[in-house]
Amino acid sequence: MDLFNKILDYRYPIDVLTYKIVIDGICTNENANAALRFMGKMEKSEFRVDVNVCSMIIDSFFKENQVNEAFNLFREMVAKNIQPDVVMYNSLIHGLCRFGRHKEAMSLFEKMMSQNVSPNVRTCSILVDVLSKQGKMKEAFQIVEMMSQTGVKPNVVTYNSLIHGLCNLGQWNEATKLSHEMVSHGISPDVQTYSILIDYKCKEGKIDEAHHIFEMITEKGDEPDIITYSSLMDGYCLQGRMEEAKRVFDSMVVKGHEADICSYNILINCYCKATKMDEAIQIFNEMQSKRLKPNTTTYTTLIGGFCKVGEVSEAKDLFKDMLARGERPNLFTYGTLMDGLCNNDRFEEANELYNQLEKNGLKADIVIYNIILDGMCKTEKLFEAKELFYSLSTKNLQPNTRTYNIMINGYCKAGMLDEAEALFHVMVEKNLVPNDFTFNILTQGFLVQGIDANMAMHFVNTMIEKGFSLTAETTSKLLNLHAPSGPNHERINMLLNFPQKA
Repeated sequence: MDLFNKILDYRYPIDVLTYKIVIDGICTNENANAALRFMGKMEKSEFRVDVNVCSMIIDSFFKENQVNEAFNLFREMVAKNIQPDVVMYNSLIHGLCRFGRHKEAMSLFEKMMSQNVSPNVRTCSILVDVLSKQGKMKEAFQIVEMMSQTGVKPNVVTYNSLIHGLCNLGQWNEATKLSHEMVSHGISPDVQTYSILIDYKCKEGKIDEAHHIFEMITEKGDEPDIITYSSLMDGYCLQGRMEEAKRVFDSMVVKGHEADICSYNILINCYCKATKMDEAIQIFNEMQSKRLKPNTTTYTTLIGGFCKVGEVSEAKDLFKDMLARGERPNLFTYGTLMDGLCNNDRFEEANELYNQLEKNGLKADIVIYNIILDGMCKTEKLFEAKELFYSLSTKNLQPNTRTYNIMINGYCKAGMLDEAEALFHVMVEKNLVPNDFTFNILTQGFLVQGIDANMAMHFVNTMIEKGFSLTAETTSKLLNLHAPSGPNHERINMLLNFPQKA
């Protein structure tokens, strides 16, 4: 701007290209309002504003999250008989998609077509990406079909979106076929393509196949990016293979990639799952020495790790440190610490945390209430648990299978078998599916009281029909159950051959 003002001061001639260069520079520095004001100067100098100038500013407005301002300029542009082109529509459609306004984006696409503005590969790729992320693969492929009919060829970005969408839906065979089709059409997979495939393989537990794909990238002479490395690390962590995960992390750093907060969080999570808290804290400290600020995920992971090994005081200290550093806990953070406190017989502290959660403006969900109900039942506050359970509907919350299991278990432990059975029937009536835990606790409840072995066997038979497994504790109690005439060998043989859970 200083240089431009000097040009004005010295009265050098200014052409339309100079104005466009300055507007582009202002937009690059993310100051759309200043660019808009400068466009006004351009108009006062009797230069005609064209669609390219408007597109630059509209795109800048979207990048600065000023959606209304972007559309105000669009309407103003149309009123001045400046006809939108494909670049302009792409900016608008992409901007709407970024803000989740997908229906408006599709309407704008239809308007674009009705005005005989032909979409290009970027337009179609934007829509394919949105539809694929929503799991609407049929509609996404319809866009691809339209591309072939209008002579627009899909590029690697289009294929990546489709492959990602198919992987998210677990349609691995279709994703593989599509990747082969892509190559047969002369489009080479890029690092993002491989990253998508690696991420999916890792989530499916096929880490060796994921590593093979990773090696294919380097064999091609390409360098995996930090997302690729992180996906592979996460895959090893899911398998509990910490040493391999750390090797991938170290390799990433050696190759010149600067580890980000996501990479460190994956590694911390890996050590926490393996209950190696010393190593987790070491990575936590290393991350901070690199001037990376721990985020909510970092703290929540560490809090969960310390709770898992019974070191609840350390978990509470981390929670305090988190607050002191201005990092706001989310519901998952509260739930993790509350669950840890309850599991370590510190229900009153968990309850205090619940009160703090609400004071901080967070609304407890069913997961939080399940933790509170479980704590109440474990501390023999069944009456309070019952009151809270029946008040959930007033909080616009619906109990889930876990909620019913907690209450049924509470009733069984208290010897209130009629209430437990009645709640089981209510659960079924509400179309909530009982799981193996439901049947195991009911079976154990009737066996412990020793008043109705037939009812216990009824639940066992139902379990068999539904394909559920007995826990070792349930099996042990059933094996000790004798008929009046002596051990029931048929029942014992059945139980010994029955699938069991640890």
